[in-house]
Amino acid sequence: MFKMFILFLSALCTIRQFPETNILSSIRNLGESTVVFINTEVMYRVSPYSDWKPLEDPNIELTLRVSYSPDRDWMKLIDSGTYVTEYARHGAKNSFFFTTTVPSYYKFEIEIKDQGQLQYGLCTTIYEGAERDTRIVSNVDTVLKEIEMNIKMAIGACKEISNLQYADAVDEETYKSILQSISRIIFYSVLFKIIIVIFTFYYFNRKMKEFCLVKKVVGK
Repeated sequence: MFKMFILFLSALCTIRQFPETNILSSIRNLGESTVVFINTEVMYRVSPYSDWKPLEDPNIELTLRVSYSPDRDWMKLIDSGTYVTEYARHGAKNSFFFTTTVPSYYKFEIEIKDQGQLQYGLCTTIYEGAERDTRIVSNVDTVLKEIEMNIKMAIGACKEISNLQYADAVDEETYKSILQSISRIIFYSVLFKIIIVIFTFYYFNRKMKEFCLVKKVVGK
């Protein structure tokens, strides 16, 4: 049974605006039997330049969908994933509980049903905890984890670009070397042919002269 935790922790609530798809997503690297507790509050504003305000609409509907990557490849999880479960809630303020079954990367998608003419955002607070680890991870830590993962992604992308640039440089040097070799082969081939033509002409002219002398066609 999962242990009860006593927590005195101030959590950071981050507001993210819903895009045109009406879906906000977040990816987490979670261990086995990890409990995820998500608090959400729908916010609204009339323009990008106005302040966010709490929404007071009991009919607003949110849906949380959870999926994961069986092979622990979070890149595949961005576009697709194995469906796990989903929860539907009504009202501006909601809470979601979810417990993982296997260690992997999990994607949490929250969809708002109708945005209307207003701009809607979601204030989200996330906590993670596991029975084997009595520490509670707050949204502050998960945001830092996400930033760290993005930094690792950027570093990995930079390394790939660097490797590609090195490969391109090597390919370019190889290409230049091949062109130089081909140019040398063509040059020496043409030179050899010119020498053969000159030698053949000289040899033929000499034999022709000897033949004429023998036959007494011309004088010495």
